[in-house]
Amino acid sequence: MGSEWVTVVGAQWPWLILVAAVILGIPYAIKSAKALRDFLWSPFVAHVRGINPTDRERAEINAKIADLEQQVQFLVEQVAELRYRDRMYWAWVIEDQAYHRDVELMAVEKGWDLPRHRSFDDFYDEWVSKHPAPKSYRT
Repeated sequence: MGSEWVTVVGAQWPWLILVAAVILGIPYAIKSAKALRDFLWSPFVAHVRGINPTDRERAEINAKIADLEQQVQFLVEQVAELRYRDRMYWAWVIEDQAYHRDVELMAVEKGWDLPRHRSFDDFYDEWVSKHPAPKSYRT
């Protein structure tokens, strides 16, 4: 019996290699068939049924874009409001500083003894040194 196998294998070795290659190649063929189905068959079926997955994806992306545009518009409005408020505060500070300078000059003329008034720049320097800006505020 052992010699019969040797003669069969010796005579039929090309066919045995082909059978082994087919058996070992089945998992790769299944993966390729799935990829081929996803690549060719699914779009065809979706087209025939009138289902277009790119339309759904496009609608999701457009919804995200619209949401981001609303967020950007909100932030633009907030920044504009903060800039306007900053301009108003700065104008008040300059006017207030001029008033205090005039009062100090009048006090010197009349000989009054007023406590020293800090300028905004002095206050700012001291306040910033005591209250550093959080990292999220820094650009």
